Amino acid sequence: GKVYTVQNDALPFAAIHGDPDVLVPGATRFGPTALVLPILERYNLKTLPDFFQVFRFDARVAKVLWDLLKVADIRNYMFKNMLFEIPVIRKLLFLKDVRKIVPSLKLGELKFANKVGGIRPQLIDKNRCALLMGEAKIDSGIGAIFNMTPSPGGTSCIENAEIDMRTVVKHLGATIDEEALQTDLLVDDHQHIEDDLASFVIRDDDPKKP
Repeated sequence: GKVYTVQNDALPFAAIHGDPDVLVPGATRFGPTALVLPILERYNLKTLPDFFQVFRFDARVAKVLWDLLKVADIRNYMFKNMLFEIPVIRKLLFLKDVRKIVPSLKLGELKFANKVGGIRPQLIDKNRCALLMGEAKIDSGIGAIFNMTPSPGGTSCIENAEIDMRTVVKHLGATIDEEALQTDLLVDDHQHIEDDLASFVIRDDDPKKP
Protein backbone atom coordinates (compact mmCIF):
# COMPACT_ATOMS: atom_id res chain seq x y z
CA GLY A 1 0.00 0.00 0.00
CA LYS A 2 0.86 3.69 -0.03
CA VAL A 3 3.37 4.97 2.52
CA TYR A 4 3.26 8.70 3.26
CA THR A 5 5.53 10.93 5.31
CA VAL A 6 4.03 13.64 7.53
CA GLN A 7 2.26 16.35 5.54
CA ASN A 8 3.20 20.02 5.70
CA ASP A 9 0.05 22.14 6.04
CA ALA A 10 1.62 24.78 3.79
CA LEU A 11 2.07 22.19 1.02
CA PRO A 12 -0.88 19.77 0.94
CA PHE A 13 -0.33 16.55 -1.03
CA ALA A 14 3.38 17.39 -1.50
CA ALA A 15 4.95 15.11 1.13
CA ILE A 16 7.23 12.37 -0.17
CA HIS A 17 5.41 9.04 -0.52
CA GLY A 18 5.82 5.64 -2.10
CA ASP A 19 3.41 3.44 -4.07
CA PRO A 20 3.90 -0.07 -5.46
CA ASP A 21 3.99 0.09 -9.26
CA VAL A 22 1.02 -2.01 -10.42
CA LEU A 23 2.57 -2.37 -13.89
CA VAL A 24 6.15 -3.26 -12.90
CA PRO A 25 6.46 -6.12 -10.38
CA GLY A 26 8.91 -5.37 -7.59
CA ALA A 27 9.15 -1.66 -8.40
CA THR A 28 8.02 1.21 -6.19
CA ARG A 29 7.26 4.73 -7.35
CA PHE A 30 8.35 7.61 -5.12
CA GLY A 31 7.23 11.19 -5.48
CA PRO A 32 6.16 13.79 -6.00
CA THR A 33 8.45 16.18 -7.77
CA ALA A 34 6.79 19.43 -8.75
CA LEU A 35 7.85 22.26 -11.03
CA VAL A 36 6.06 25.55 -11.60
CA LEU A 37 5.48 25.37 -15.36
CA PRO A 38 3.59 27.78 -17.67
CA ILE A 39 1.89 25.01 -19.65
CA LEU A 40 -1.39 23.11 -19.39
CA GLU A 41 0.01 19.69 -20.40
CA ARG A 42 3.35 18.32 -19.23
CA TYR A 43 5.89 17.86 -22.03
CA ASN A 44 3.62 19.73 -24.48
CA LEU A 45 5.00 23.20 -25.17
CA LYS A 46 2.15 23.84 -27.61
CA THR A 47 -0.06 24.49 -24.57
CA LEU A 48 2.06 27.51 -23.56
CA PRO A 49 -0.24 30.05 -25.32
CA ASP A 50 -3.28 28.33 -23.77
CA PHE A 51 -1.76 28.74 -20.32
CA PHE A 52 -1.37 32.49 -20.69
CA GLN A 53 -4.89 32.73 -22.09
CA VAL A 54 -6.39 31.27 -18.90
CA PHE A 55 -3.76 32.66 -16.49
CA ARG A 56 -4.82 36.30 -16.98
CA PHE A 57 -1.92 37.80 -15.09
CA ASP A 58 -2.67 41.03 -13.23
CA ALA A 59 -1.73 42.85 -10.01
CA ARG A 60 -3.80 40.48 -7.88
CA VAL A 61 -2.08 37.41 -9.30
CA ALA A 62 1.30 39.10 -8.80
CA LYS A 63 0.44 39.68 -5.14
CA VAL A 64 -0.44 36.01 -4.65
CA LEU A 65 2.83 34.89 -6.23
CA TRP A 66 4.84 37.34 -4.14
CA ASP A 67 3.10 36.21 -0.95
CA LEU A 68 3.91 32.58 -1.82
CA LEU A 69 7.58 33.35 -2.33
CA LYS A 70 7.68 34.95 1.11
CA VAL A 71 6.72 31.62 2.72
CA ALA A 72 9.99 29.78 3.38
CA ASP A 73 8.51 26.26 3.09
CA ILE A 74 6.95 27.00 -0.30
CA ARG A 75 9.96 28.92 -1.62
CA ASN A 76 12.40 26.19 -0.60
CA TYR A 77 10.16 23.49 -2.07
CA MET A 78 10.08 25.30 -5.43
CA PHE A 79 13.86 25.71 -5.53
CA LYS A 80 14.50 22.11 -4.46
CA ASN A 81 12.31 20.80 -7.26
CA MET A 82 14.26 22.89 -9.76
CA LEU A 83 17.40 21.11 -8.55
CA PHE A 84 15.67 17.77 -9.14
CA GLU A 85 15.89 18.56 -12.87
CA ILE A 86 19.70 18.78 -12.84
CA PRO A 87 21.43 15.49 -13.80
CA VAL A 88 23.72 13.78 -11.27
CA ILE A 89 22.86 15.89 -8.22
CA ARG A 90 19.13 15.25 -8.53
CA LYS A 91 19.48 11.58 -7.57
CA LEU A 92 21.56 12.48 -4.52
CA LEU A 93 19.02 15.08 -3.39
CA PHE A 94 16.00 12.87 -4.02
CA LEU A 95 17.63 9.90 -2.30
CA LYS A 96 17.80 11.95 0.89
CA ASP A 97 14.01 12.42 0.78
CA VAL A 98 13.23 8.81 -0.14
CA ARG A 99 15.34 7.49 2.74
CA LYS A 100 12.73 8.97 5.09
CA ILE A 101 10.64 5.99 3.95
CA VAL A 102 13.30 3.43 3.00
CA PRO A 103 16.45 4.19 5.03
CA SER A 104 18.43 1.35 3.42
CA LEU A 105 17.82 2.48 -0.19
CA LYS A 106 21.03 2.81 -2.25
CA LEU A 107 21.76 5.36 -4.96
CA GLY A 108 22.05 2.67 -7.63
CA GLU A 109 18.54 1.41 -6.83
CA LEU A 110 16.99 4.79 -7.63
CA LYS A 111 16.00 5.61 -11.20
CA PHE A 112 14.11 8.65 -12.47
CA ALA A 113 11.10 7.78 -14.62
CA ASN A 114 11.22 9.30 -18.10
CA LYS A 115 8.32 11.54 -19.11
CA VAL A 116 6.04 10.32 -16.34
CA GLY A 117 3.66 12.68 -14.58
CA GLY A 118 1.42 15.55 -15.46
CA ILE A 119 0.21 18.96 -14.38
CA ARG A 120 -1.44 19.75 -11.05
CA PRO A 121 -3.47 22.90 -11.72
CA GLN A 122 -4.00 25.34 -8.85
CA LEU A 123 -6.68 27.99 -8.57
CA ILE A 124 -6.06 31.60 -7.56
CA ASP A 125 -8.90 33.41 -5.80
CA LYS A 126 -8.50 36.91 -7.19
CA ASN A 127 -11.10 38.35 -4.83
CA ARG A 128 -9.22 37.20 -1.71
CA CYS A 129 -5.78 37.29 -3.38
CA ALA A 130 -5.08 33.75 -2.21
CA LEU A 131 -3.95 30.45 -3.70
CA LEU A 132 -6.57 27.72 -3.25
CA MET A 133 -4.66 24.62 -2.22
CA GLY A 134 -5.96 21.07 -2.34
CA GLU A 135 -9.04 19.78 -4.15
CA ALA A 136 -11.70 21.78 -5.96
CA LYS A 137 -14.79 21.02 -8.02
CA ILE A 138 -16.10 23.49 -10.61
CA ASP A 139 -19.78 23.07 -11.49
CA SER A 140 -20.61 25.02 -14.66
CA GLY A 141 -24.34 24.68 -14.06
CA ILE A 142 -24.88 23.40 -17.61
CA GLY A 143 -23.93 19.77 -17.07
CA ALA A 144 -20.15 20.15 -17.32
CA ILE A 145 -18.07 19.51 -14.19
CA PHE A 146 -14.34 20.02 -13.70
CA ASN A 147 -12.45 18.30 -10.88
CA MET A 148 -9.08 19.47 -9.65
CA THR A 149 -7.62 16.74 -7.47
CA PRO A 150 -3.88 16.75 -6.70
CA SER A 151 -3.49 13.03 -6.04
CA PRO A 152 -6.70 11.06 -5.59
CA GLY A 153 -6.68 7.52 -4.29
CA GLY A 154 -8.99 4.86 -5.65
CA THR A 155 -11.74 5.47 -3.10
CA SER A 156 -11.62 9.23 -3.64
CA CYS A 157 -11.97 8.74 -7.41
CA ILE A 158 -15.08 6.61 -6.92
CA GLU A 159 -16.62 9.16 -4.55
CA ASN A 160 -16.00 12.02 -7.00
CA ALA A 161 -17.43 9.95 -9.85
CA GLU A 162 -20.59 9.16 -7.88
CA ILE A 163 -21.16 12.80 -6.90
CA ASP A 164 -20.62 13.96 -10.50
CA MET A 165 -22.90 11.22 -11.79
CA ARG A 166 -25.72 12.39 -9.52
CA THR A 167 -25.23 16.01 -10.64
CA VAL A 168 -25.29 15.07 -14.34
CA VAL A 169 -28.27 12.73 -13.92
CA LYS A 170 -30.21 15.51 -12.20
CA HIS A 171 -29.32 17.91 -15.02
CA LEU A 172 -30.51 15.42 -17.65
CA GLY A 173 -33.66 14.50 -15.75
CA ALA A 174 -32.59 10.86 -15.80
CA THR A 175 -32.66 8.22 -13.06
CA ILE A 176 -30.15 5.94 -11.37
CA ASP A 177 -30.63 2.26 -10.60
CA GLU A 178 -29.82 2.77 -6.92
CA GLU A 179 -30.19 -0.91 -6.07
CA ALA A 180 -27.65 -1.98 -8.70
CA LEU A 181 -25.30 0.84 -7.71
CA GLN A 182 -25.49 -0.15 -4.06
CA THR A 183 -24.88 -3.82 -4.86
CA ASP A 184 -22.08 -3.40 -7.39
CA LEU A 185 -20.22 -0.38 -6.07
CA LEU A 186 -21.22 1.11 -2.75
CA VAL A 187 -21.81 -2.17 -0.86
CA ASP A 188 -22.26 -1.03 2.77
CA ASP A 189 -21.32 2.60 2.07
CA HIS A 190 -23.83 5.44 1.89
CA GLN A 191 -24.80 7.69 -1.00
CA HIS A 192 -22.28 10.47 -1.53
CA ILE A 193 -23.26 14.09 -2.11
CA GLU A 194 -21.32 17.35 -2.42
CA ASP A 195 -21.56 17.93 1.34
CA ASP A 196 -19.32 14.88 1.82
CA LEU A 197 -16.45 16.53 -0.01
CA ALA A 198 -13.47 17.79 1.95
CA SER A 199 -12.76 20.13 -0.97
CA PHE A 200 -14.73 23.18 -2.07
CA VAL A 201 -17.27 23.52 -4.88
CA ILE A 202 -17.24 26.54 -7.19
CA ARG A 203 -20.46 27.21 -9.07
CA ASP A 204 -20.78 29.24 -12.24
CA ASP A 205 -23.38 31.52 -10.64
CA ASP A 206 -21.31 32.12 -7.49
CA PRO A 207 -20.44 35.86 -7.27
CA LYS A 208 -17.47 35.00 -5.05
CA LYS A 209 -15.90 32.51 -7.43
CA PRO A 210 -12.15 32.97 -8.18
